[in-house]
Order: sequence, then structure tokens, then C-alpha cells
Amino acid sequence: MTNARNLIDALADAGVDCLFANPGTSEMQIVEALGHDDRIRSVLCLFEGVASGAADGYARMAGKPAATLLHLGPGFANAAANLHNARRAGSPIVNIVGDHALTHRKYDAPLATDLPNVVSEFTVAQADVTDPACLYRDARAAVESARRLRGPTTLIIPADIAWTAHADQLDMQPSSAAKELDEKEISEIADALRSDGDSSLLLLGGTISEASIRSAYAIAAAVGCDVARETFCARVARGEGLPELARIPYFAEQAVEFLKPYSTIVLVGANEPISFFAYPEKPSKLTDSGTRFATLAAKPSAIEAALIQLQGQLEARGYEFEHVSPVPTLSPDPAQELDLSGVADAIARHLPENAVIVDEAITASGAIAEATVTAPRHDVLELTGGSIGAGLPLATGAALAAPSRKVICLEGDGSALYTIQALWTQVREKLDVVTVIFANRSYRILEIEMLRTGSNAIPPGAARLFDLGDPSIDFVSIARGFGMPASTADTAGAFDIALARAIAEPGPCLIEAIC
Repeated sequence: MTNARNLIDALADAGVDCLFANPGTSEMQIVEALGHDDRIRSVLCLFEGVASGAADGYARMAGKPAATLLHLGPGFANAAANLHNARRAGSPIVNIVGDHALTHRKYDAPLATDLPNVVSEFTVAQADVTDPACLYRDARAAVESARRLRGPTTLIIPADIAWTAHADQLDMQPSSAAKELDEKEISEIADALRSDGDSSLLLLGGTISEASIRSAYAIAAAVGCDVARETFCARVARGEGLPELARIPYFAEQAVEFLKPYSTIVLVGANEPISFFAYPEKPSKLTDSGTRFATLAAKPSAIEAALIQLQGQLEARGYEFEHVSPVPTLSPDPAQELDLSGVADAIARHLPENAVIVDEAITASGAIAEATVTAPRHDVLELTGGSIGAGLPLATGAALAAPSRKVICLEGDGSALYTIQALWTQVREKLDVVTVIFANRSYRILEIEMLRTGSNAIPPGAARLFDLGDPSIDFVSIARGFGMPASTADTAGAFDIALARAIAEPGPCLIEAIC
């Protein structure tokens, strides 16, 4: 028995039950150990960026750490973009990265990298295991750090640490739970809200549950403040019976106008509002220099408790939302050319109760959000870090974490190609995911951004860098090549029929929406 069994024991003992893998030679002992233990479900991904994105989706929906198994520095580098999104989402993930044996490191083998430096920018904690006796302890610590710090951690395991004989399990020392809520700070925030009233804002971020929304609106009713959320959040409860949270606009000048009325902003699992990019003659900070900020809950795990405690400080009674009946949508004209409105109406019409929407529709996202305000209750997972290519993997992980819930993945055609291999994993694992590809044949958001940086028009040479229509990409053939049922729709009627069928039938499928 090899020492790799200590790693698997540590992960399973700490509650990790799903691992997304793209292994190589330096991880073979770990793969073998996984094969002898059925407590952890191993999911093969054909690209490391799918593994990291799927782990993010799993963690967001399950509320507990998932693991990845990656091959050396280049494998981690392939996973890094979606680990960036996971870090921004506050998703607990444990990355297991196999490295060259300690005895082999000095030879600068072809796949050698400075792994500790490679992983440092994308993880909240890391350890390089150089003593076989420490593997169990360090693995347990990595899971604990992912939970406590709410982000990806990384465990670097040299091959000879894994292949040595099974060592005694040196366990970690129990850590004292850090106090997440400070009663004095909450009392000061309550006083500030009483004082500033309608010029104050509760800004929610991270995972926004129904309980958080109810507490936030009870506080708002008591002191007269407003409630809003960050532009992109890890997970948001939406739909019938819940108010639609106002959302900070993506574009800087619109965000500045949105935030202008507020002299006090209470950050609840959110960050100070900053523009996504710098633009000529536009601000990076989206608030006035005199705006006062207070942090109610810096950690995603503390959001609900902090809001409830603040609600108690303010003696704010429970809040019942005004019932809003779902907006009826008319059956589409079968021959009408498909546009965003047609797609959005169909999704609102057919969305099942308790669905999960993964939104990486990019420029189509606004129309979908507007149409589904009063749709049946659902959760939305968003692109927290702005690194595209998250949608298909997020949907994969979410479906594994919540197998009883239908997952609808709304995906731009350009961003889908970053991690298209996720479709294969969805078929292999028989996941209940409906993927809608918005095929506008371009990187539309980049066209918008070029004009916003000061260009009066897009020159023909530059336009070629945004064009995905020469040649057009056949997503139906790609999906079928991975073994997935797929269809295309270019009329409102065809899309409505395809979506209704896809939602009614279990299992993965793809619809290419030409709009």
C-alpha cells in the first residue's frame, strides 16, 4: 500500500466526496489509491480548465469543498483561469497537483516548473509536501483552509512522496474557530444605517440566499436604506416570490450614476465597487471620495448570520414580499426569426421549479434576467472573476452537486469554445444539463469594448479579431461528436419546441440558438 492512500483518507475523512481529474504520470499512485476507495467520486475531465470550473460549480451548489487532480505546473496553468473565478466566488476547492519526485527536481526535466510560485496567485493557501509522514496532516489542513478561507487551496505532492510505503497518519492540530462576527462592529453599522437612512445602501455579494434577501429587506424597511447586489455573484436566489435585487451596472459610467445617491455603503460579502477596466477619462473607483464604507461580512460563510444579527440590532421585523404573479408569455409565432427576446421568453415560459441557471451568455444575459424575474424559483451562478470559459464547467459541477435539479447553461458561442470539452464529461456522467449556445457569430462584447475605449468605428482589420462567422462554428456537430443530442434553431417556434423537449427529457443536450 502506498502513501497516496493517506491523501485519499484525508480528503474523505474531511468530507470531500467529489474529485475532478485530469491526471498524468506523476499522479498515478494517487489514481491507484482513488481506485481502492469508493468514498470519493472521480470525474474525468478532458481539460484542466473544465476540472477547475466543475469543482467551482460543485462547491457553489454543495456548499462544501470539491477537489481537483492536476498534472504538474502546465496542468495547473491550464486550470488557473477558472480557479481565478473560483477564488472570486469564494468557492472552497482543494487542488491536488502532482509534481516530479524530490530526487528528480534538480534535473530540470521538460515539464518542470517553479510550482509554488505558479500556484500562489490563484490559491488562498498552499503546501509543498516533502515529508511522507506529513501527507495526511497537510491534506486535512488544505481542506480546512479551503473551508475557512473560502477559496482554492493547493497541495503539491512529489511523486516519491505518493509512492513510498504507507506512513503513519500524522493528524493536524484542531484549529480554534475564528470569530466571524463582531458585535461592536455590527452595532456601529446599525447606528450608521439609522443615521443615514435613505442615503445608505446594503450591497450584497457572494452567495445570496432567500434568507439573506429577506433579512436585507427587513433592514431596509426599518431604516429606509436601499438593497442592491454586485454585478456578478457566486450564487443568487431568484424568481417568483422574491424581489429582483438591483444590480450594479457593468459599465463604469452607469455604475457611477447608480451609486451616486449613497453616502454610506455597507458591504455584505461584497467588495468596494471598482470598474472592471480602465477607460479614457472614466473613473476606476465608482463611488465619490467621501463615500463611507463598512464591512458587515467579509466572509461568504458569515453573510446570513451577519444580516440576521444586524436585523436584530435594528429590531427589524420579518419582511413579507408583495406577491407578484408571473408575467404570462405568449406562444411564439412559429415563423418569427429568433432573437434574444424570443429566447428569453421561451426560457421564462419553460423554466422548471428549482432549476439552476448558469449564466455565461455575456451580451444576452440582461434579456434573460429581465424575462425570468417572476419565473419559478431558481438559483443563478454567474461569472464572478470575469475569466470566460466558466459556463460549461460550472454547469457540469452544479449538476453533479444537485442531481435532482435541472441545470440550464446559457453560453456565448465565443466563451463556449474555451472549455467545450465539458460536454463530453456531461455525457459520460449522464448529467441533466441543457446547454443553450447563443450563436451570434462574434465576440460581441469586444466590439462594444473597442468602441468604449475611444474608437469611433471598428476598422476591417480589427473586425476580423471579433468575427466567429468565417467559417461558422457548427456546435450541433461538435456536441454530437461528444455523444450529446443536439439541435439548432433559427426561429422562435423551433427554439420553443426544442427547449420544451430538452427540459422535459432527462440527460444532457445542446441547442444552438442562431440569433
